Amino acid sequence: MNTHTTIRSAAALAAALLLLLQGAPAAAQDTLAQAPAAAGPRLAVISAGAAHTCGLTSDGAAYCWGRNEYGQVGDSTKVDRATPVAVAGGREFREISAGESHTCAISVDNEAFCWGHNESGSIGTGPQQRAYPVRVIGNMRVATISAGAAFTCSVDVRGVGFCWGQNNKDGRLGVGGDGNAYSPQSPFGVRTYRVIVAGTRHTCGITVGNKVLCWGANERGQLGIASRTASAVPFPIRFFDSKSGFSAVAIGADHTCALDLSGAAFCWGDNTAGQLGIGAKKKMSVVPVLVAGGLTFTSLVAAGQTTCGTTQAAAGEVYCWGSNAEGQFAGGPPEGSATPVHAAEAAAPVSISLGAGRACGLARDGTPSCWGRGTSGQSGSGPAER
Repeated sequence: MNTHTTIRSAAALAAALLLLLQGAPAAAQDTLAQAPAAAGPRLAVISAGAAHTCGLTSDGAAYCWGRNEYGQVGDSTKVDRATPVAVAGGREFREISAGESHTCAISVDNEAFCWGHNESGSIGTGPQQRAYPVRVIGNMRVATISAGAAFTCSVDVRGVGFCWGQNNKDGRLGVGGDGNAYSPQSPFGVRTYRVIVAGTRHTCGITVGNKVLCWGANERGQLGIASRTASAVPFPIRFFDSKSGFSAVAIGADHTCALDLSGAAFCWGDNTAGQLGIGAKKKMSVVPVLVAGGLTFTSLVAAGQTTCGTTQAAAGEVYCWGSNAEGQFAGGPPEGSATPVHAAEAAAPVSISLGAGRACGLARDGTPSCWGRGTSGQSGSGPAER
């Protein structure tokens, strides 16, 4: 749920890249088989939150479905939606990110909008809760955005990082202290970022120099800094090959994974379900370790105790590791796997996003489908259950 998802509109992508090149960074649950969303919009991108899902069509129209008790679906109601519904306002977006109980998106004009749960300030619009898109305070021009668990982070077109929302003593906002933020705040330090990803209780970013920094909770070593001490400010991971750099980062509940510039995957943090992919379910690793199997990936996603990646091979197959307790692999061993295994073979998605105990993907024709946990319509396939 922590990955930002971007529409591949040629105009929007070109505009974003131009800005980057000009100085910015670059209880019992039902376990469902693959469930295609009911007849509805074809999507270009998809983002799975904890219990709701959102996507964008090729022309930037936003649709969401699933649990909606806080208005995270964005249709101006608080009614669970079993099939995709249009987000209110009719704006055109180029990126969308579904968090735990809120959603954020970037318009084609590079403005940040959020909606949904806001008890701790996660939508960045002051203390009010909204069931429809509202512009984030500050009139930022935004390059990327990531909705996490009750907090959000973004990078503006200059490469400046911002976070807002819940900020317990773990320091997940990276501002050097605790206390919730109802408007965007910059993490400590003068750095230029390509992307910042908001997780459950920790955060990681990639600088324009391709270095990974993490901050927040660290009981399971999820910051990758060779210790289990929390950090309220960004801290570089301990990666021992100083010539290597990273292109992508994904965050689970208490683990983190990243892709180096060759596409090799490294993970660190909690490993009780094998979510580090290193061939054993040992307790944790406080430094990055290479995922077993020799696969290279174009993208990574993580949520809970599960990690998945899309391979660089021409077919772009999905491999997953870690927990499969809710059927997140759409097949494979029910006990999960401590090494990458071929997943979602029947769905054959061209892209995948992980939520809480579930996964969603897009077929080549843009048809969304979800599998795993589904009790509030988050599969998008029919009547919601409560």
